[in-house]
Amino acid sequence: MLGYTQNWFFIEHYSMMFDFSPALNAVLNDPVRGGIPVILAKGRGKIKMKLSLTTRRENGIIVLSRKKLLTLSFFCLLLSVLCITSAAHAVMPPAHYEKQVRKSAIKAIAVVKDVIVLSETKKYTHKKVVFTLEKPFDKNIPQEFTGNCYSVDHEWQKPGVGGTIYYYPVKGTKALVTITNNHNLITSFTPLDPGLAQEIDINGLTNISFVMGHAQIRSGKKQNSKKEQWFLFYLNGSASGYLHITSRADSLNPMIRQFSYELLVGELDKDRRLFRMNTQSRDDGLFTPEWITIQITEYSPEKTITHPQREITFRPVDRTDIGEGILVKASHNAYDVRIPLETATDFGLFTLVETFPYEKDFSVQINLIETLELHLKKNIQIRYMGKDSDKNNLHMFSETGRANATYWLDDRHELIELQWDRDKRFIRGTKDEAMTILQ
Repeated sequence: MLGYTQNWFFIEHYSMMFDFSPALNAVLNDPVRGGIPVILAKGRGKIKMKLSLTTRRENGIIVLSRKKLLTLSFFCLLLSVLCITSAAHAVMPPAHYEKQVRKSAIKAIAVVKDVIVLSETKKYTHKKVVFTLEKPFDKNIPQEFTGNCYSVDHEWQKPGVGGTIYYYPVKGTKALVTITNNHNLITSFTPLDPGLAQEIDINGLTNISFVMGHAQIRSGKKQNSKKEQWFLFYLNGSASGYLHITSRADSLNPMIRQFSYELLVGELDKDRRLFRMNTQSRDDGLFTPEWITIQITEYSPEKTITHPQREITFRPVDRTDIGEGILVKASHNAYDVRIPLETATDFGLFTLVETFPYEKDFSVQINLIETLELHLKKNIQIRYMGKDSDKNNLHMFSETGRANATYWLDDRHELIELQWDRDKRFIRGTKDEAMTILQ
């Protein structure tokens, strides 16, 4: 650090900042050749240097000429720039990213209005995201604002190693977002789930931490670290089983969500089938699946048969030639199955629909995997239809296209009822109700 007081200069340097080679140290230590004191390379503390026209030692004090002092100043400045530049491209400690979030001028809950691709390179896709404000946490946030981010959308893109955090915003997603300033870099983007939304409604951002660009409720404060849903299942109007859903954020990667599904289907005092499914999904606004496991157990009065578990992994790719139909035939495992971008699962929609906004013009287009059949259906439209007076003014979403469904949610964004096609209905219930529905 250079300081100036009248005719005296002070240099303070901490040796851990630089690692000089022996040859360079030799030059630095020689005031005749280098004119830079040894303390700069490997010392600690202060050196007092008198402004002079010559370079010499006087009573242990190194006296530098004006010219060499300017050279020294430039050298120190150059090393500082090199260190800053190197750090900018490296993976920084988590505290660095949280600091960037806290310093951001825009902190808000907002809905993604549009996603615009600005450029594509061999490493990443650069995007501009347009947001509509719903709830601000800072002053002077405009009703519509934008932020830039990066994502890896193609197989041929190789991001390499670095400190960039990649985001995958989807039009229509409601999220907690932070941006350095309007039109600048997104510092965090987290699609809202009911647990996070409830925490923010109660306590604002007080108990929210930001880990590598993703918001989460602090340990010990988390009210819904593991979410459970119970639904009673009716087929053609008759009680036919239940669906139990649990979901949680991955403990090692907050951008991953783990889902477990247990679907019991049968009749009173007759044969039953229990489907157990586990899904690992990206927390990207659609819960795009990365892998699914499926295991079926058949119960009859005579015996119980548990079939081998199937495992299917997926690779979302930016291709339009992936056709609809059964993704994996027979009952074997399959790996690296290609699916289109913006793909969700039918069971994932039980949770995903709870993140959609209640806005008159809201709609989203997705591709859909019917989990049990591994059947891909493309270009599914989901629209907000307003309140349904026939369902006690519950909020209604309609799913149309190759798949048909209707979702009813309450004012707290909790799914209350779901109709699949014309014959399958799920009604929110309790564990006790689910355990006794077939008794």
